Amino acid sequence: MRASVVIPSYNGADKFPKLLEALTKQSVRDFETILVLDGSEDGSASLANANQWGLQRFWVIEQVNKGRSGARNTGANAAATDLLIFVDDDIIPPPDFIANHLASLQAHKIVVGILEPDNNFDADKEFVAFCSHMNDKWNSESFYNTDAGADITYITANNFSIQKTVFDHAGGFDERLRDAEDFDLALKLKALGYEIFLDPTCVAKHMLHGTFA
Repeated sequence: MRASVVIPSYNGADKFPKLLEALTKQSVRDFETILVLDGSEDGSASLANANQWGLQRFWVIEQVNKGRSGARNTGANAAATDLLIFVDDDIIPPPDFIANHLASLQAHKIVVGILEPDNNFDADKEFVAFCSHMNDKWNSESFYNTDAGADITYITANNFSIQKTVFDHAGGFDERLRDAEDFDLALKLKALGYEIFLDPTCVAKHMLHGTFA
């Protein structure tokens, strides 16, 4: 196995199957997939354990709710490889997603990818349209306004990869934080002297969902 894909999920039974299906279509096959169910109460465990989803090595970890930081740390601690690729349960990676992360990790210790809105997901909902607009605005002002390969000071935790030794050196995600935990990790990594590499080839779709309520 060349990498470990870590997926935190809370009540994501309506989302993670689409992600797992996309992972079965990757051009690179030798990776493990770790789905961490963070106190889910929506039947996620029964659904996730129903089969192996066509993945080379797939396993499910169930735990009491600790938040995204705790779920990601659990998955990282259980990983059997030296390369961690983090995605959230509402991400749809294209077939070259893992391959692009692995290629970038050959030269860099920390790689941040880019998210594009999946406009086919509940696109008729006003809230989804708003989220899509904000996603595009963020990309145009932050990602696409940055030179490819630039040394940056932020991490998008739903699409980034890192050498496990570096992740451990930084102490992982701060489990006291329920938001901005990825920016906090970026600050810790920069303080330790690491560079964070922006790679626009590591792009994935983001399933937008929710309501204004």
